[in-house]
Formats: sequence, structure tokens, C-alpha cells
Amino acid sequence: GILMAKIIMPDDGDYADVAGEVELPKSRISADGPGALVEGGKAHEVEVAETFEEGQQPANVIEAAAQGAQTGVKLAVAVGAMVLAFVALVALANGLLGAVGGLFNYPDLSFQQILGWVFAPIMFLLGISDWDQAQVAGGLFGTKVVLNEFVAFIELKDVTALTERSRAIVTFALCGFANFSSIAIQMAVTGGLAPNQRPVIAKLGLRALAAGSLANLMSAALAGLFLPY
Repeated sequence: GILMAKIIMPDDGDYADVAGEVELPKSRISADGPGALVEGGKAHEVEVAETFEEGQQPANVIEAAAQGAQTGVKLAVAVGAMVLAFVALVALANGLLGAVGGLFNYPDLSFQQILGWVFAPIMFLLGISDWDQAQVAGGLFGTKVVLNEFVAFIELKDVTALTERSRAIVTFALCGFANFSSIAIQMAVTGGLAPNQRPVIAKLGLRALAAGSLANLMSAALAGLFLPY
């Protein structure tokens, strides 16, 4: 995400560098919040699959390399298919929302816009004091959550309605992998390596998304405290 931000927005790349530095402690803190595996002092048990079932261990290095290559190809295809499926579902949802919105003279209604309205008050609290800019920032954060940070950074590059301070805060908020595409990728990777653990990822995926988004917003709030108006 940081590398993509530096490539797409070289002028704002320094903000992405700083966001990467402060993201780790924020992620650790937020992991103990929403979606934590410890609730009420009791730890949830999560079963971990064995790497190999009985009789499936490779006989030597050559067989291990062959199995690794096959698994890698399967994972690459699975990841692409999962991401494509999730993006297609979002596109389907946007199409349905646009059809419903068209009945009320609002054909451009989308899932990202709805999340933008939801996140606009949060962006306002982070330090984007202009409400119109807060709505734009909320829409970008909604795009990041629904699709991924790459698409959000591409949209941010073309946005001219944000001040330098607002762009910096949004850049901090977008530097992270908390989105539905990441859940799809994790399910694909885990399903390829340990299929019986896929339900665990599906169960914890939304919790991880909430914790990751909180970490991004905490970084943006920290930036809002120090950036001059």
C-alpha cells in the first residue's frame, strides 16, 4: 500500500512512509479491541490444521519443490478468482443500488457512496473540518474498505477538492490492507494450504477488517493532531 501510494502520488509519498512507521503499534493496540480473540478474560481456542496429513509428507527435496510449485500455482489462481468474485459482488450490489436510486432520481448511488456518508462524520472528527471535504474523504475510505487501497489511491490522485492537510489525513487512513479483497485473499491462501481452516478465516475476517480499519483511523487521527491548519 505504501509503495503504491508513493508511485501514484509521489508528492504525498512522505506521508505514506510515516503512516507505515506508525501502523504497527496501532495494529497491535486495535487487535486487542474489536474482534480480539480474548473476551471477558477467556481466550478463544482456534484449531490449527496439521501441515501434512499422514502419508502425504514429501519423500525428498525434489518432491517437496514440486509440491510447492503446484501449491503456488493453485494459490495464485485461487487468489485471483477470489478477488474477482468479491469485486464482482460489489459491482452487482452497486448495480442494484443504482437501479433503486434511479427510482428516486439518484442513479449514481453505490455501496462506496453509502459508506462515504457513514464515514464522513469520522473524517470530520479526524480533523477534516470542512464537511464537503469530509464527505469526499469518507467516500475514499469507503472505496478502500469495499475494494482496496490501490483503487482508493488512484481516485485520491484525481481529487482536487481536498486541502493539503485533508489529503495528508486521508493518505494515513488509506495506508492499510483492511478491506474485503484482503479477506478474499486470506480465504484463498488458507483454503489452499489448510482447507479445514477456511471457516476460521471467514469467521475472523470481519473482525480483522474492523481492527485494521481502526488502526488506519488511529494513524489518521494522530496525523490530524500534528498537521497545521
